[in-house]
Amino acid sequence: MTNTEHLDLGALAELQEVMEEEFSLLLQTFLQDSVIRINQIREMLEAGQAEEFGRACHSLKGSCSNVGVPLLANYCLQGERMGRAGDLSQAPEIMKSIEEEFTVVHQLLQEYL
Repeated sequence: MTNTEHLDLGALAELQEVMEEEFSLLLQTFLQDSVIRINQIREMLEAGQAEEFGRACHSLKGSCSNVGVPLLANYCLQGERMGRAGDLSQAPEIMKSIEEEFTVVHQLLQEYL
């Protein structure tokens, strides 16, 4: 796997240019917030709360899109759709994908901090 599968390097470069010295803080905040949001997604899945699961996935998806992590955003979109449909039968697999992809993204973004 290449970094471009996990990171939108163009979006990151643009964000870095716009944010300048605040870029590192933005990424740190994204990483910290994502841990909280992933925990919320897991809690909603474990509680069987499909609508809230979908909302939590939607929230993380927006952050991922803003920062330039498209694969993680895509997994969140899938989770959001499952929640909206009220069907969590495939959600454990998506939860696993979200967690695994976040681990990769977290590691890759360390290079920017």
